[in-house]
Amino acid sequence: MAEDDADAAECLRGCIEQIGYSVAVCAEGSEALRLVREWRPDLVLLNAILPMVPEGRSVGKCLREHFDVPILCLVESAAVPDALAAAADLGPIGYLVKPFDPGMVSRMIQAAVTCVQTRQSLRESVERYQRIFESLRDAVFVIDREGHICEANPAAAEQYGYTLEQLTSMTVDQLVHPNCRHILKRFMADLHAGRTAYCESVDVRSDGAALPVQVQAVPFTWKGEPHFLGMIRDVTQWKRAQQQVLEHQQRLRQLVLELSTAEDRERRQLAEDLHDRVGQTLAAVQMGLQLLRATSLDAPQRVLVEENLQLLRQVAKDTRTLTFELYPPALREHGLAAAVEALVDQFAAASSASLQLDYDQSPLPLPEPLPGLVYRCVRELISNAMKYSRAEHIRVYLRGIGDRMRVVVEDDGVGFDPRTVDLAGRTGTGFGLFSIRERMREVGGTLKVDSRPEGGTRAELDIPLHNPGLRSAP
Repeated sequence: MAEDDADAAECLRGCIEQIGYSVAVCAEGSEALRLVREWRPDLVLLNAILPMVPEGRSVGKCLREHFDVPILCLVESAAVPDALAAAADLGPIGYLVKPFDPGMVSRMIQAAVTCVQTRQSLRESVERYQRIFESLRDAVFVIDREGHICEANPAAAEQYGYTLEQLTSMTVDQLVHPNCRHILKRFMADLHAGRTAYCESVDVRSDGAALPVQVQAVPFTWKGEPHFLGMIRDVTQWKRAQQQVLEHQQRLRQLVLELSTAEDRERRQLAEDLHDRVGQTLAAVQMGLQLLRATSLDAPQRVLVEENLQLLRQVAKDTRTLTFELYPPALREHGLAAAVEALVDQFAAASSASLQLDYDQSPLPLPEPLPGLVYRCVRELISNAMKYSRAEHIRVYLRGIGDRMRVVVEDDGVGFDPRTVDLAGRTGTGFGLFSIRERMREVGGTLKVDSRPEGGTRAELDIPLHNPGLRSAP
């Protein structure tokens, strides 16, 4: 497996090993070629846009030139067209689209291996091909270059609700939903160009029911003539399960958001109690001790009173610090912009770097728990810049743009490679980039980090102000 995304590679490794296959993993083109040369694998899982080998050629082309090994391309869901274009000349037997679903990965790997075995069996004997052809659980068709179905397996008849005789009197476009005919056109164009084709589409059963499918097909020779061999997988159950997972994730995010709101409310209440009750009590005790110190006391009593006053001052200072950590008074009394302004002043006083804040003068109506959440994210981003960037200038922007809020923290420091950031978010405070990204996701927002070595860093928070799960601040 040649994949430079470590998380994706580890996910695929687990899935493949779980179904009984051995796998070697690498992240570079040259290493991929070396492993293929040593292992002689049955299948190569290849990132379609993996960086080129030193000679300037793509990994896939090198594999095609020097090894007779089937390729299953790994593509990003957000960049499928680019990845398909990059893989066009590789002749892959199929594609796996990120993010990977473990069940689908297992099924796709099994299907890919089965497809490889089928191609080999076709070369060995027609009888062996026919046995495998009929035993497959996915629908399989042999199609001529005009799209007529020449042969179909029993699974195809069961999947589409036709008899084998009916299927072999039809064309493939009769099985495709009218809204997906354009997909079929591109699919057939790839096959006519001699390429392996893959698509997701919607077909129609004999009873008119829609049938979500994943389709892959390859050109091959059948009875001495050029044909196409296509495998169609019914993904109805997978689509339904995927929707259930999405609904479950949405419910989970809503629960996390409610917990976050409750946490913020408790922080605010504790801060108010510390300030209004404990703080006032400590102030009263301090005044009493100061009055006592002004009376006629002998030397030992005066020393004792002074020691208690010093201890009380430290307790009062610790209480103010704790109040500030829980929920800054400026945030509670004057809003986010004033609290961030005080935070910037606090960091500036403790650093030689220049800190600048730019914000909208009109206050934004932030629903809970956004004020406390955004404040803690900004504090973490500034803290990271102060600790690690060695920047001379740090700028913070707070902007309301329509129904969204945008927060930017940027510096002119040493920068970093975002791919090397500790994904667990352990940056010393326990609230690193990973945690910020997760907190943003809870409220429907995003964190975008742009950085490069010696090029400074820009971290941007984009937050919707009207998420239905948010509660307007009183």
